[in-house]
Amino acid sequence: MSKVRINKQYNLLCCIKFPESSYYQEIRIVNPQNFSKDFLITFDRVLNLTEIDPDLDEEEEDEILNPSNYAISQSVEKLTQLYQKLNQSFPRGFSSLESRGGVDLIWSNQDFDKEVWVKIPFNSQLEESVYYRKGNDSELIKNPSLEKVSDLLFWLSNQQPII
Repeated sequence: MSKVRINKQYNLLCCIKFPESSYYQEIRIVNPQNFSKDFLITFDRVLNLTEIDPDLDEEEEDEILNPSNYAISQSVEKLTQLYQKLNQSFPRGFSSLESRGGVDLIWSNQDFDKEVWVKIPFNSQLEESVYYRKGNDSELIKNPSLEKVSDLLFWLSNQQPII
């Protein structure tokens, strides 16, 4: 069985396929020309987390090799909401896999020695948080608003002190 959903607001095509034995989700952008290059690169980096590195040992019990479906869907949602607020000001970001299957969305500006990390948990029972720093000063906010995260991404691009 498969289900196709087009989210016209974000120009995303979400294909969710349910093969006999496993759950599979495909998310891709329908009209990439409607998005900035930095957004597309950041978005692609999140989706790349769903691909298993062939060099990793699948027998290793302590390693989570893939993010949870919840973490990926929340990451995609967060990125698209941030893009709506920031548009062409959306900064290029990175992503990494959290040890339990969550996703970290990471932006940095080496010129100003600043970083912003949005931590997306592996399930809905845990809180999202954002960590940000400038030099040796840092802050952690639990359950940040979308407005706060977009303000931090704007802050990342200028010389303001920590907010």
